[in-house]
Amino acid sequence: MNTIDGGGWTLIGKSNGTFNDPNNWLKSSIGTMTDITNTETYACIDAREIAGTHSSECALSSVDLTKWVKCDFHSGCTSATIFNHSDGQSVINTDASTNSESVTATAWNGGTTASYVNKYSIMPWSSHGGSTPSWTMNAAGNTATNDYAMSVSCATTDHNGFTAGTTHNGMDAPYNTTWPNSSYNNSGFVGFVWVR
Repeated sequence: MNTIDGGGWTLIGKSNGTFNDPNNWLKSSIGTMTDITNTETYACIDAREIAGTHSSECALSSVDLTKWVKCDFHSGCTSATIFNHSDGQSVINTDASTNSESVTATAWNGGTTASYVNKYSIMPWSSHGGSTPSWTMNAAGNTATNDYAMSVSCATTDHNGFTAGTTHNGMDAPYNTTWPNSSYNNSGFVGFVWVR
């Protein structure tokens, strides 16, 4: 919590690059566990409430926390919109094309990239979109390698009107050893997702 940009972050997601669960990624059903007495079962609190209601920034970090990129959420994010694939690609794309906000992604090394965010924090492309969290190089949802605009894949199959065109659908986020993001679909994002 204290290593990234002065601290104050809450962990909401961990990825090993292999998940395929867009409707539950960053939701409370992920990461359930039983305590050491085997008497109680716990799960992460729903990340939509933390991110959409109590946070204004998102960060991705490497596993060892030495590299990170942070970006503001859209000012209109709520717990009902953020990370919500169920509204469907058409609704998300229409909203993103008219209501996206320009922001600046900032990296551990002082580098920056002019980016765009929508209130879903979802890449809006139909053919390979759906990644979340996402901040992209334009409102349409394009990304590029070797910059700090990033999108974390959450699906390898078609979902909610999004078509999975590659093994890691819409992935433009670094593998643990390839920061900032040297190639698309580079085995999937490996690291942590944080909000504050």
